[in-house]
Amino acid sequence: MIYFYFDFRDANKQGLRDLVSSLLTQLSGRSGPCCDILSDLYLSHDSGKNQPSRASLAECLNKMVTKPVTPQI
Repeated sequence: MIYFYFDFRDANKQGLRDLVSSLLTQLSGRSGPCCDILSDLYLSHDSGKNQPSRASLAECLNKMVTKPVTPQI
């Protein structure tokens, strides 16, 4: 289970980028394959020096949610 609270008192928790980034982080923390997908995104954007586009974030999320999740122990 992953979740995100939209807080209308906090502008940093109202955007699509914040939502998707939070979901990606939560999924990658629970699955080795998802962690690899997020790592690939990070490396493809100059190790975090460049921000990924919304399309790149959406593609990463799509890859994660369509991949079978194997919990890390």
